[in-house]
Amino acid sequence: MIGNSQNYGENTKKIMKDKSPTIILFFYRFMEFRLFFQNGLLKLLEKKIKLIVVVPEESVVGVKKIVGKNVIVEGSNLGKLTVLDELKDKGINALISRILSLVYGIKKGKTENITPKIHFESIIKLAKKKSFISRIVVNFIILFAKLASKSYLMRKLLQRLYAFTSKDKNINLYFTKYNPNLVVVGSCGLSADGWVMLEAKKKKISTLVVLQTWDRTSSKGYPTVQPDYMLTWSQITAIEANIFLDIPKKNIFIGGAPIWDDFFLKKPPFSRKKFCNITKLDFKKKIIVFAMNSLCYHESNMEVMAFLGSLIQKKKFLKSSQLFLRLHPSYFSAKKEKYEMDRIVSVLSKIPGIVINTPETDKDQSGLLFTKLDQDIQISSFYHCDLTISCLSTYMIESSIFNKPAINLMYGRWKTNLYDLDVSKVKVHHIQRIYNYKAIYQVRKLEDLLPTINKILKNPNEKTGERKNLVNSEISKNQGRARTYFCKKLIQLAKFHHNKN
Repeated sequence: MIGNSQNYGENTKKIMKDKSPTIILFFYRFMEFRLFFQNGLLKLLEKKIKLIVVVPEESVVGVKKIVGKNVIVEGSNLGKLTVLDELKDKGINALISRILSLVYGIKKGKTENITPKIHFESIIKLAKKKSFISRIVVNFIILFAKLASKSYLMRKLLQRLYAFTSKDKNINLYFTKYNPNLVVVGSCGLSADGWVMLEAKKKKISTLVVLQTWDRTSSKGYPTVQPDYMLTWSQITAIEANIFLDIPKKNIFIGGAPIWDDFFLKKPPFSRKKFCNITKLDFKKKIIVFAMNSLCYHESNMEVMAFLGSLIQKKKFLKSSQLFLRLHPSYFSAKKEKYEMDRIVSVLSKIPGIVINTPETDKDQSGLLFTKLDQDIQISSFYHCDLTISCLSTYMIESSIFNKPAINLMYGRWKTNLYDLDVSKVKVHHIQRIYNYKAIYQVRKLEDLLPTINKILKNPNEKTGERKNLVNSEISKNQGRARTYFCKKLIQLAKFHHNKN
């Protein structure tokens, strides 16, 4: 078993004496560690350990309101706030970071990562629209990424070059001020996480990467700085971390998915009657949940919303159905896109049988921290719906937890500053892994949505076995108890290094 408690715990128990270790949780984007705030993990930790959280400067006031009095909150302007801001820096250090973002270890006899192919194709396509120099640079990046994926020594050399070319980011002040025993980050080197781990290593402070997403071990590239430990979802992602990222097996811990702990409750927060009363849904009608995706899917978000609205309006479904349309919080900070979304939502909200669900968040958190009521509505919507519709979303996993049929839209385009992809052709490792369970319904054309929905409404129990297999494989440990495991593991590691020093 990778990273089981025996591999590590036997060593730590021998020297656990002092009970006052210190942990710094570094959130270069507040959403990276939302799980610590959202499900009570932070409250568990603050009772047993000295805790410092470093958050974006604009979140400091709001975070202080929601954490306990014993938690110290610091502000920082390090790092990029959005996905669109990533990989925009220039210079040698940024170039090395770009190369590493496309590197995944290749080991003889082990599964090879399928993600790089689509990334290579996308950046080549983008470079062709730019200058001759851009094409040369992109080909250089791809060549080195391919060579590094095949060579462990080259991967380590790139990490050394990254460290050598990194400029001082004035992170040292946190370490000098608090002298932590453990520094926790949310990625293996995206943006500021790499700088933080680099400075921690200079101070000989141990680092732990806590992964709360499904793609960080297979689709976000190689560590810019090698972490000491990693805490991840499942046996599958632990294996990926070992093969693709060269994290030693003994330093990988499988904790489950704390963000979904409350999904494993035996009863929903709200009964169907209360849920329908709160949301203004019809108690007697079937419930179809459509979850908007992020701004990267904006144009298709608008198109799908309008299409589903027309189906409801024309009463095209075999059984009397209604649409529960969940808006995406990323639109809160957008301007042009939010205006376009509001325009179509105003039309849809007037159609009988359509309920618009706007995420209810704490205003101090820039739309990133959901209120307790909103969380209860989300959980209850899974309990009481008949099916869900989303695109390249964790809704595929979340719906399966509740044994609810999920439709994945393989339709439209996915656009960022680096990619412009046809969703039907997106083949990346973490998503293909979910497809392989054959638990999810795939729709490639909007006109295929209606027959697929009607098929599900007629036979909702189809794929029940496949959904169960997906959940038990992807969330293989600590279902409903992951927050407790995470808390114990963080404290164990901090105590180990506290007493060791």
